[in-house]
Amino acid sequence: MLNLFNQQTLGAGTAGFRTTVNPDPNSPLDSLGLPTGYTKSSNFGQALSANSYPIPRTFRVAFGVRF
Repeated sequence: MLNLFNQQTLGAGTAGFRTTVNPDPNSPLDSLGLPTGYTKSSNFGQALSANSYPIPRTFRVAFGVRF
């Protein structure tokens, strides 16, 4: 069963989400001198494509007989 509870998020078969983050220069630095914090882009979490859609509710059933 796929999407049994009809969850309406984008699925793996779609284009996905925007996940761009940038280092925050005002955050503390680690032992290598790299910033440990980040800031999200203005489009963070939005769909990459207008053609992205939730996975529809799907039921697959198979029956078999063993001898």
